[in-house]
Amino acid sequence: LPNPVRKRGWHTMTTILIVDDDEAVRFMLRRALTGEIYRIVDASSAEEGLAVFKHEHPELVMTDLRMGEEDGLWLAEQLIALDPDLPILLITAYADIKSAQRAISMGIYEYYTKPIDLHQVMTGIKRGLAHRRLTIENKAYQQDLEKRIEERTNDLERAYQELVQTEKVA
Repeated sequence: LPNPVRKRGWHTMTTILIVDDDEAVRFMLRRALTGEIYRIVDASSAEEGLAVFKHEHPELVMTDLRMGEEDGLWLAEQLIALDPDLPILLITAYADIKSAQRAISMGIYEYYTKPIDLHQVMTGIKRGLAHRRLTIENKAYQQDLEKRIEERTNDLERAYQELVQTEKVA
C-alpha cells in the first residue's frame, strides 16, 4: 500500500488511525498524540475505520474492541489482509481471555485495557512503528538481494554459454 508522507515544517508526519465509538477516548488520544510528530485521523466505527484506512493509508491503527455492528477484531482482520505489516493496537474496557487469545493469534501488536495508561500506549506506538519500519526495510533488502542474485546468476549463465560456444568453435 502506498504510504503518503505528510510534512509539518521539517518533520515527517506519521499517520495514525484511531477507531473508537467513544468520542471522549478519540479526543483524549488525538490530544495526547498531536504533540508528537503524528498526523491523527479517526473513525467512530469499524466500518468507517476501514474506509478511512483505505483512503489515508495510516502506518499504525489503534482500535477499540467493542463497537457497533462490527468489532475491533473484525476491523483488524480486514486491515491485516490489506497490510500484513500494519501494527494494530487493540483497546478494550471488556478484557477477556478469549478475545485476548484471538487478538494475539491474529497478530495484534499490543492489547490494552481501559482506562489506558498513556505512557504505555506511547511506548507501544513507538515500538509498533519501529517494528513496521524494520519489517519494511528487511523486505526491501530481501527483494534487492534476490534481484542481485538473479542478475548474477543470469550473468554467470551467459558467461558459461559464451564459454561453451568458444570451445565448440576451437
